[in-house]
Amino acid sequence: MLLVPQDDKARVLADELVEPFGAANLTVKTAGPGSPAVSCLKDRERVACLQTLEEKAKVVAVFVVGGALKGSKGTLTLEMHSKGVVLKKESFKVTKGKVKTQLRGPIASLIRLLPRSETSVPTEQPKMTVTQTQKDPEAEPKATDAPTKTEPVAIAPTRTADPLSIKSPPPRAVKPKVAAWVVTGIAVAAAGTAATFAGLGFAGKSELEKTEGGISTISYNGAVELRDRSNAQLSVALGAGIGAGAAGVLAGILWGAE
Repeated sequence: MLLVPQDDKARVLADELVEPFGAANLTVKTAGPGSPAVSCLKDRERVACLQTLEEKAKVVAVFVVGGALKGSKGTLTLEMHSKGVVLKKESFKVTKGKVKTQLRGPIASLIRLLPRSETSVPTEQPKMTVTQTQKDPEAEPKATDAPTKTEPVAIAPTRTADPLSIKSPPPRAVKPKVAAWVVTGIAVAAAGTAATFAGLGFAGKSELEKTEGGISTISYNGAVELRDRSNAQLSVALGAGIGAGAAGVLAGILWGAE
């Protein structure tokens, strides 16, 4: 499904509709500000324009979302388009904080208006039946594995060395490198942290820039949250990278010291 908010006020209500559509096992896309879908609302051939976007985005229906909240109450309008036809247009009274629950039933009713071939109906998996076979009392008993015979293994007698004839050189004193090992471990851990958070941050940035047919698949609130999280992860990666470099320099000094 593709949700096309008429303005910023309607976009707040559109974000609340993602969960009701998800409850009906449908994937929801929201048209971002300035997207081709929003531009279609100002087109004289509005229905035909939305039909073209419906085919490009590969969605089964387009819902134009209007209305706004005034205080704790408001009105929400849904205009349902599919294959170049306006199937339904309805208005609903909604309450702030309860839009998800109030619209779950109406959205399910609107989805039923789509052609049967457009909506996926979960099919019940066939149940497997297990037939129990009766044992034949006269059947020949299964032979059990015969015990295997283990051959004895000859063990050569060990000769104890004469403690008086053993001459071992005195152990060589080794200077401890505890500090060098500790700093090296810190450098490796910091480098791993930097790599991990850098990967997460760049993955988030890539997700923000991903579009399908020029349309973002992320809601407005989700995009803001993903942007802030990616920036925080990149900041952690930068700090950890600086720390890893400093620790690496110090480790090199400690290892080179006599």
